[in-house]
Amino acid sequence: MCNLYSLTKGQAAVRDWFRARHDRAGNLPLFPSIFPDQLAPIVRVGQDGQRELVMARWGMPGPPQYGGQPVTNIRNLNSPHWRGWLGKGHRCLVPATSFCEYADTKPRKTPIWFALSEDRRPVRSWYRFTPSPCRFILTTASAVDQWLEAETAEALALQRPLRDDALRIVAKGEKEDGVGVEPVLPLR
Repeated sequence: MCNLYSLTKGQAAVRDWFRARHDRAGNLPLFPSIFPDQLAPIVRVGQDGQRELVMARWGMPGPPQYGGQPVTNIRNLNSPHWRGWLGKGHRCLVPATSFCEYADTKPRKTPIWFALSEDRRPVRSWYRFTPSPCRFILTTASAVDQWLEAETAEALALQRPLRDDALRIVAKGEKEDGVGVEPVLPLR
């Protein structure tokens, strides 16, 4: 997943999909484009042990030796800096209906939006930590449970590639009116 994703299903669908018992996110709009450092909804296990829908800012504090700048792509989970963030108390689910990668075309890169299906049903989760972006996609309720509830080694076992046919391209190119970057196919 790149540094841009969308959540274009309603708040009730997200609560139901992830079985969030508490909704502390307020009245949410749809999010056609979510970039790093923006507030967006996540699902996590709250202090009472129940799942909750809350708002969080996307990004993690970077290693001090590199200036501590926020990081949105974490690739080396063996780094001592990230070990403390691997426990259950720092994991979350980031609901998304699609995500964007850019094709390296000239003169400008071309946005390509991916989803699990044409109807863009909510992805059952991305990301690691609160709300970190060591990105992978969970596609079953049992995988979601494992991610939120299992010990670190068992949760990390979920990191594996999707089947080659798991994702669909649901939009390609700039939005027709040229304002912003978001999916261009009609949503149901």
